[in-house]
Amino acid sequence: MAILVGGTIAGLAFLLTWSETGDLHPLYSDLAPEDAAEIVAKLKESRIPYRLTMDGTGVRIPYEKIYETRLELASQGLPRGTGIGFEVFDDTKLGMTEFVQNVNYQRALQGELSRTINTLVEVESSRVHIVMPARSLFIEEEEPATASVILKLRRGKYLSKDHIQGIVHLIASSVSRLNPEDVTIIDNSGKMLAGFKEKSTVSQITSNQLAFQDKKERLLENRVKTMLESVLGQDKAIVRVSCLLNFTQQEKTEELFLPDNSVIRSEQASSSVSNDSAETASGVPGLQANVVPNNTGTVATGSAGNNQKQQFTKNYEVGKLTNRQIMPIGSIQRLSVAVVVDGTNRQPEEGAEGEQAQYVPRTTEEMAKLENIVKSAVDFDRMDGDDQDPSELDQIFSGGTIFPVVLHDDHQATGPLADIDTH
Repeated sequence: MAILVGGTIAGLAFLLTWSETGDLHPLYSDLAPEDAAEIVAKLKESRIPYRLTMDGTGVRIPYEKIYETRLELASQGLPRGTGIGFEVFDDTKLGMTEFVQNVNYQRALQGELSRTINTLVEVESSRVHIVMPARSLFIEEEEPATASVILKLRRGKYLSKDHIQGIVHLIASSVSRLNPEDVTIIDNSGKMLAGFKEKSTVSQITSNQLAFQDKKERLLENRVKTMLESVLGQDKAIVRVSCLLNFTQQEKTEELFLPDNSVIRSEQASSSVSNDSAETASGVPGLQANVVPNNTGTVATGSAGNNQKQQFTKNYEVGKLTNRQIMPIGSIQRLSVAVVVDGTNRQPEEGAEGEQAQYVPRTTEEMAKLENIVKSAVDFDRMDGDDQDPSELDQIFSGGTIFPVVLHDDHQATGPLADIDTH
């Protein structure tokens, strides 16, 4: 009887407890400890039953109060996330010095960047540290800002190179005087994801060039192989392509003067006319004409004269053509194509018992057709007037035939390839 009474009381207590906390649903999950403490304090003030889960990072409340509680907490800026954002300036105190203001701004900027990075699906949490050198009027070249980021990735997640570069440029664009190469990113295991200053630019360019060359060769191989297999059958051809690409970056500026194309740039004309009616001396020159009395020589006036002066000035401009070209990078400088094709198997005639299929090599006409197919696939262009045979057929083993197509800088084809090991 005592056991029965005790079990009944325990069952009623369990039912009462379960009825109060059984219908609880997640309000928030993956909360920072600071946010979880503030949310729990607000729930206690509102007398809302709650339960902590997930080691204190999750909060559960009754289902009918979830949305109302979320709106109320959002109006108070909760949850804030990890770090302190620009809400640090909401309660500005009087008498705050400029140094404290700068420190608060740096804390707020670090917190806001950390919150933005945490919105990525692969990132569980992050911390951002920014070093901003003080400005000075007496230093011509100021030191650039630097930043370091530590990421805690979710289990089973990883960041691609594009995601890492996105985080780097996000931080560099948010902080003044911060260059992308001055941003260092590591994960929670200590692996450096960005900030390889010891890796020179030359090595990066070289690796990119090799990757581009390999991609170009695989593309041409696939193009030739698919065309040959459509004609010969599956696994009846082996194709290898070798490209020599020109990665030299050139910029060409050409300025041409056209003497036949001349136009009048400016023209100036001036004209002046003077009417001279003043008296001028005339008659016999000398002393006698002016001194001896009763002399018929007198001072005579000459006739009025008109002076006209015209001046023309024309400036011509010679036609000029300026052409600026940027040469493409990665153009094909030399292309080598090696193809091995299988022959045909002649089946024994009907009624011939004991005979096996006989291998028949392909004829010269068939090889010429296949050669044209390969040339068309790799966009082979032979210059006019080139009488050199672009390829030669070499029988290297009984199971197939190989022929090369080599394109040089001057678009002249030569062959055959070097000696090939029959093994």
